[in-house]
Amino acid sequence: MISISLGALHVWALGVEAAGGFISLPLTRHTIASAPSQAFVKRQTDTSLSVAHNRDHYLIDVDVGTPKQRVQLAVDVIGSGLTVMGTCDTPRYSFSSECRKTGAYNASASTTGMFVAGDGYDFDEEDTDMSFARFNYYADDVTIAGLGTLKNKTFRAWNSSEGYTHGYLGLGFSQNSTEPSILDNLVAEGLIGAPAFGVTLDGGIDSGSLVLGGVNTKKFSGPLTKVPVVDAPEGVEDWERNKYWINIDGVAVDNENGTRSSWDGFKAEIQTAYAYSTIPFHMFMAAAEGMGVHNWSDPNWDIIPCSRRDTVNGSLDLQISGFTASIPYADLIIPYEVPGAKEGDCYIALSEGQYYEEFPVWSLGTVFLNSVYTVFDQGSKAVWMAKHIDCGSEPVAFTKGDEIRGQCDGAGSSGESGSSGGGTPDNDDGSGGSRMAVDMVLILGAVLASLAV
Repeated sequence: MISISLGALHVWALGVEAAGGFISLPLTRHTIASAPSQAFVKRQTDTSLSVAHNRDHYLIDVDVGTPKQRVQLAVDVIGSGLTVMGTCDTPRYSFSSECRKTGAYNASASTTGMFVAGDGYDFDEEDTDMSFARFNYYADDVTIAGLGTLKNKTFRAWNSSEGYTHGYLGLGFSQNSTEPSILDNLVAEGLIGAPAFGVTLDGGIDSGSLVLGGVNTKKFSGPLTKVPVVDAPEGVEDWERNKYWINIDGVAVDNENGTRSSWDGFKAEIQTAYAYSTIPFHMFMAAAEGMGVHNWSDPNWDIIPCSRRDTVNGSLDLQISGFTASIPYADLIIPYEVPGAKEGDCYIALSEGQYYEEFPVWSLGTVFLNSVYTVFDQGSKAVWMAKHIDCGSEPVAFTKGDEIRGQCDGAGSSGESGSSGGGTPDNDDGSGGSRMAVDMVLILGAVLASLAV
């Protein structure tokens, strides 16, 4: 095991003091083709179906080294560290091409870069299957979103783009007791006032919003509903235990014949790696058929005309702690933005689940986060949810979730048109939120006390 202490951090705040504040960052959506899912659907006809989807990532700009090397990092609600690509070389041309779009860090080209350590893995030399997972630790100057420079910052750099096409800014819980999360370190440095962040991952190219230590009150309507983060399902890997797991109390879908079906819920993780969500097979089948899928023997059963978004009715509704997250079927029909895709082709952003050997694991992807404004609150180990409506932008510091209320009236009244998705709380008695008089322009310092492998 290797323990790495992070380098010194130099921070400048422009215009205002950082204490008790927030950091508001724009997000850029980046879509790539994913490898086909390894989860197969077994029907009574014993026909196996595989599902391929886009991967939507939401990126922020980062400059590393001297002179500056521009890379883009994806917002990640699972990991808790900073990772960049160390190379874009790979036999897989598609991955290499995508990697070059977001950029890689070349330590030898930086006058301030320094190798710190290897990853400490002890793989058998013949185990080539794990080559994609190798990385090194480096320390170098890092500039986030053009705001300022972090001196001698320690981070990980992948040694290959065989399995990854970009790096990550991890905003999840700490993976061990000795490694504070990025949010905890931002609080400790006085850059934000609370270990929380509000996020919306709109479908537009540059319409996503991330507020570290805060909430954007013009991205949702009504009060926020508190959803406890619960323990992971029994049997998952250790690294998966500290994800944002929540209980879904019930599920309802509209059937093609106009009827409505409902079931008991399940436990799910919130993730930002894929657009699609994974749900139990019988629920998935009902929703897919409600969107017009019938030819299950076709290996491309999940590819449907985008024009169906204009005619399909119904929604997938998730009951969560008294809040109903309603995702219209039209929002689950996503343009198929991959090489070779036909113009006008869309896919259904649902899957039947990812299976361990003995049990299923369900997840809520970025389409869910398009429909529901979500605040991840590590301080109270909760996720706060409200109906996503876009009526402009007004970030405020996060205080208490039940004291903050969205400013949109449900129809995007303050400017931009509202999202067609969203949800409804079980009550509407939330008080108005406290608000800062000025927005802060701050430097993001993603600091970890140590990073152990």
